[in-house]
Amino acid sequence: MSLYILVFFGSALLGVLLFEGKPIRWAKPVYFTCVSLAIIIPSALRHIEVGIDYHTYYDAFRLIGNEGLAGTMTARLGFSGSYGFRALCWLLSRFGTGQIYYAAAISTLFMVLLCRAVWRQCANPWVGMFVLLGLGFWGYSLCFTRQALAAAILLQALPFLRRRRLVPFLALVLLAASFHFSALLMVPLCLLGWLPCSWKSLAVYGGLTGLFLIFSWPILNFATQYVFSGYADSRYLLGRSFSSAVLPILGGALVFLFRKKLLDRDPSLLPLLNMAVFAGLLYVIGLKHFLFQRSAFCLLISFVVLLPQLVECFDSGWDPASGEADRPEEAPAGEKRTWRSWTESPLFNRWTVLALVLALCVAHGSYRLFANPLHLTPYHTYNAASVYPKPTSQKVS
Repeated sequence: MSLYILVFFGSALLGVLLFEGKPIRWAKPVYFTCVSLAIIIPSALRHIEVGIDYHTYYDAFRLIGNEGLAGTMTARLGFSGSYGFRALCWLLSRFGTGQIYYAAAISTLFMVLLCRAVWRQCANPWVGMFVLLGLGFWGYSLCFTRQALAAAILLQALPFLRRRRLVPFLALVLLAASFHFSALLMVPLCLLGWLPCSWKSLAVYGGLTGLFLIFSWPILNFATQYVFSGYADSRYLLGRSFSSAVLPILGGALVFLFRKKLLDRDPSLLPLLNMAVFAGLLYVIGLKHFLFQRSAFCLLISFVVLLPQLVECFDSGWDPASGEADRPEEAPAGEKRTWRSWTESPLFNRWTVLALVLALCVAHGSYRLFANPLHLTPYHTYNAASVYPKPTSQKVS
């Protein structure tokens, strides 16, 4: 567990040192290189039982290594479809089939995609990376490889959605869906993403969510009997605690409350705001049926852009070089300062919002570590003895 904590808080400390002060020209390359190595190396050297589904994916990778490309697409693996992931495994297997090689290659590709997105899209790079770690992207890459890669690909599609360039956006969504079908949840955003984000729309979405929760068991029993039979009587239909949804629900509420400030800064953030609201509501449903949290994971990428942007929305008037900020006017003598007058200070607001965002990330990330639903702890290297009892084979959804 100490390894994950070290990387988690180490990325924040390094970010503060490099970005919260006088501008440093080489800050981004140094930061992303250090964080990437800190994630790739432990990922490559981990034991095969670190990560609940890691052994399933590695076994599939070795099987694919013995097949031709045509056989790869028809091979019976622990998961159905996912032809993009199958093709990637076939390509990687041309250069080796070792466990360390496989883990290093997947982790490197994953980090390249994440770093590219954070570098280009995040107003504050280190906050964007901390949000990624807090959301559990690293943990997902160690377990649910297909879904983690799909989310990383979808991150590359967000600029096209924001600029309404639907052809490249949909092309990347389909590519991501060839890794995990949950990426198709992004398709409705072509239309729904540009609807107004207001209290009225939230009331409609909330009402529909409540209505579904009332009748969820009859609906899901019907769906798993006739359509998604693989989920019948599975653990995915059971609920999770609120700790598993801290960041999606409270983070969604946070960006919704400050939506005007975000949209005033950049109107193209509207589809991401709607995406965050949808993610929060799906995670509310996930408190009763975990399947919806698992499916909504791809929508969490909106927070990677929104939360750093929200922090910087409160930065007007603050000069990092001098450390000076605009101050609110002093209250008249004998009159108490109001909460509003305090929050008019850009420096006060920036650090307050930053602390709130970091606290949400820590709370959500702590659940991932201490509840250990993904079998990420204890961490052991590849040459250690068995970490857990021999895992039973299960179908990867």
